[in-house]
Amino acid sequence: MQTGAGPLNTPSVKIIVIILVIGLGLAFTAEALAEDDTPAELSRQIAELSRQAKYKDAVLPAEKLLALTRNARGDGDLQTIRAISTLALLYDYDGEYAKAEPLCKEALEICQKVLGPEHPDTARSLNNLAELYQHTGEYAKAEPLCREALQIRQKVLGPEHPVTAISLSNLAELYQRLGEYAKAEPLCREALQIRRKVLGPEHPVTGTSRASGDPKEYSAR
Repeated sequence: MQTGAGPLNTPSVKIIVIILVIGLGLAFTAEALAEDDTPAELSRQIAELSRQAKYKDAVLPAEKLLALTRNARGDGDLQTIRAISTLALLYDYDGEYAKAEPLCKEALEICQKVLGPEHPDTARSLNNLAELYQHTGEYAKAEPLCREALQIRQKVLGPEHPVTAISLSNLAELYQRLGEYAKAEPLCREALQIRRKVLGPEHPVTGTSRASGDPKEYSAR
């Protein structure tokens, strides 16, 4: 299977994504949990290992976190969805695509059923599955997912939200990989404009947008 690398597939961005997903604020009443198996401690371990790009090592605490969350809250809870997504991301970033895909699909299915088709977490799940398909080179599957995630974020979060800019960049990256630079360029520019306005011109993420603003740089990667 093909793999790809772009500005949204760097270790620093991966760490940010995982930390955002596992920042669950989980609260469990079970007092029998071992101190190192509490949701807070498991989340800390996942975040720390992700900072070190030790995604394979982070899988075990992520599996424990998912099991705890499922048992305590059930499959339809938002925190369970995010625990599923965390494990899926770790498998994806470690190149275990066959393990990541069913988890990504499960998270998306639950989101659509429980939260609705226009919830921000539904958009996140669409984005995660689209990113997985980009990593495996299945671009025809990725494109409609990227578009749907972007449409949800534009409607729910607004056209100038930083997360909307992420979806613009995701779709631009897909077109860059396909060599469709005429489609990618306006999306890159729009994402950069949002980040300059909302985050400021010196923000690290704005810098990433500037670095990826020329679609031709992907032809050399």
